[in-house]
Amino acid sequence: MKKILVVDDEAKIRDLLTSYLSSIGYAVETACSGSDLLLRNAAGYDLILLDVKMPGLSAYTSFKISSLDVAERSELPSKTYTPTIIVTGYPNDMETKLLLKDPAIMGIVQKPFELDHLRAKIEDVLGREEPVPDPV
Repeated sequence: MKKILVVDDEAKIRDLLTSYLSSIGYAVETACSGSDLLLRNAAGYDLILLDVKMPGLSAYTSFKISSLDVAERSELPSKTYTPTIIVTGYPNDMETKLLLKDPAIMGIVQKPFELDHLRAKIEDVLGREEPVPDPV
């Protein structure tokens, strides 16, 4: 089972994504801030869904530190990273634009989003071994 980390400061978004992604076959964990992201080993996840605008440590700074952490703490080559999809209501924000230049960023999903659009983006990145139907 592929493991996704949802990083968002809005509890409703974290809860919605946890419920939906779990129902379609993913293991989901959450982080509520950029600082919370830093407490986790990003290499332990197959994908990160990252909100951009969060209080405290910026998503850009925490993502960059987290990405360095993956290269330094794992035995993976230094160019290996955890694929990340930005989920934001601010697609034209400077921080978003900076993040989109990083090779780990596999795309962007704009809030508000349709769950099937997010699912398609996730499956583009992770693939799907066996189809799981949409929850009823």
